[in-house]
Amino acid sequence: LNNKAMPRKSQLKTKNRPAADLDQVAADLASPTRTRDLLYRQPDEDLPGAGQYYCLVCARHMTDRQALLEHRRGKPHKRRLKELGDKPYAQAEADAAGGLGVYSRPAVGDKRRRIVEPLKPELSLPAAGSSAPIEPAATPAKAARLVEQPMRTGNKDL
Repeated sequence: LNNKAMPRKSQLKTKNRPAADLDQVAADLASPTRTRDLLYRQPDEDLPGAGQYYCLVCARHMTDRQALLEHRRGKPHKRRLKELGDKPYAQAEADAAGGLGVYSRPAVGDKRRRIVEPLKPELSLPAAGSSAPIEPAATPAKAARLVEQPMRTGNKDL
């Protein structure tokens, strides 16, 4: 028998999990109705956590609130936030990169990047045995908060 262990990367298969593309996530964050639909959905037993704990940035469902909070503190979520901080490519930029137009370098703004991360208010659960839908306990005045992070660039001349 072959008792050699497989490499850890091959065992866990964590590198190539399918995720929503960055442009799709940016479109979801830009549309208030789509954001609301994703965050406040009816319970669905086929999804983890009945679909109630969703990370918009990573497009993943979590099993409970604690898992969602731990996920937001983790490295993959922060990496995804950093990727979303850059403006998505436009069709004109793609054409210019392919040689179909003139590429103009984007203007360099201030050294801080702004990322919008929606907040989900606490949910009020109905009494046991009740068929009432789950409603938000309080609607926040602002549905999003701005998270400021310093922009890291390798070249100081940019």
